Amino acid sequence: MAVLDKLWSALRSDPDFKGMGDEQNQAVVDALVAMIFSDANLDPVEAKEFDRQVRQLPWRWANDERAREKVIAAAREKVDALADQTAAKAFAQSVAQRLPGLAVREKVFGMCVAITMADKKIQAGEGRMLFLLSEAFGFDKARADALAAEVKRG
Repeated sequence: MAVLDKLWSALRSDPDFKGMGDEQNQAVVDALVAMIFSDANLDPVEAKEFDRQVRQLPWRWANDERAREKVIAAAREKVDALADQTAAKAFAQSVAQRLPGLAVREKVFGMCVAITMADKKIQAGEGRMLFLLSEAFGFDKARADALAAEVKRG
């Protein structure tokens, strides 16, 4: 989890993330929740770590349990429909449209890769969601691979 901790730490301290509004914050959580639940073999340890990390975010709702649960529940509702390819593509595009720029998209993609790699293997659903996000974020395969390699190197 060292890579994931490093990314969460960057997220908490990055000025680009601190200045984001509620819809942009929701887009980050949507992407992360999509990665958590796209794995057909969700590990309870991953879910617990996700919750622990979300509590540390610099956003106003991070330490308000009700507000935090509402944000996560909203993301989960969106993720539940992602078995449909058209819905999954629209979801990824929605996330991309709500994020403020390329630098933030790259960081969010890195966090998604880190979540995916937490259990040391990429499930089919995770790979599909990573591809859809990279496409929606405007990354070509070479850029997506380079970002993933950076995460893997730690």
